[in-house]
Amino acid sequence: MSTATSELLAASSDLLNVTAAFVAGLKSFFASGKNLLIKHSLLLITFVYLTVLLALIGPSYRFLTMLTPFTALGIAVFGDYIYKNFLQDRAGVASTFFGAIILFEIFYSVNNQIAYYPVDASPWISSKVRYENYNWGYNELGDFFVKELSGRAPAIRFDAKYKFIEREQDKFLAYAKRRDFELYPTMIVTYGNFDRGAKLWVLDRLHIYRGWPVIDLETYFKYSAENGPDYYDRVGFKNYYFVLSSNIVPSGEFRTLTKNVQSINILNPKNEEAFKIYKIVIK
Repeated sequence: MSTATSELLAASSDLLNVTAAFVAGLKSFFASGKNLLIKHSLLLITFVYLTVLLALIGPSYRFLTMLTPFTALGIAVFGDYIYKNFLQDRAGVASTFFGAIILFEIFYSVNNQIAYYPVDASPWISSKVRYENYNWGYNELGDFFVKELSGRAPAIRFDAKYKFIEREQDKFLAYAKRRDFELYPTMIVTYGNFDRGAKLWVLDRLHIYRGWPVIDLETYFKYSAENGPDYYDRVGFKNYYFVLSSNIVPSGEFRTLTKNVQSINILNPKNEEAFKIYKIVIK
């Protein structure tokens, strides 16, 4: 299923309950008059407005959060209508109907928020939001560097772009000096398709808060081209960690760079390879 189709289905599923409430509201209006329309005017006006808005801008995933409070109201109105018109005198059927909804909601919540990996990726059983906190293996990657850099401080750091970042790094270096941390001349180089949010939390924060040099492979080659192939050795770096995401085929340049270097495999909770780390030590 294409991304556009999935987003359309997700938008449609979120609008379904509001649509049902709208139809139920119209039917009740014709039966009960304008008082009911006034009672639910906020929901009806919002539904019309959001329908026009989504029709004009397209059912993009990022806009669906606007529907959340009104979807909840729509479900409440629709549920109340179903109960009063069909289930009020049928206690057994009502219990079964609402019990099934509650059980589905429990399953949906556990599947999306508690389970390591959702049972299904369709918009009906799991939310696309689950993609944002999917267990790709970044926690395991972070654990590796926590252990690897424990008791160490950067011997070399790049100039900070902002003063407040420089102050944070100075605080850590002062703390490391008091604790007699080992000065470790190392650089971390990333290559591949990294989720920006996860990379920020797991790797970039090592640079922001502690001063560890973290750059991507393109920047690494760019500096080498501008300053000479031995530039990093002249600066004083002795340890290099090349972090490769396993969802790409590495380029010839990268394979040459890490030739004859044994990789360290980082596995995600499903025991699948998420990252390869090539550690190069210059004697």
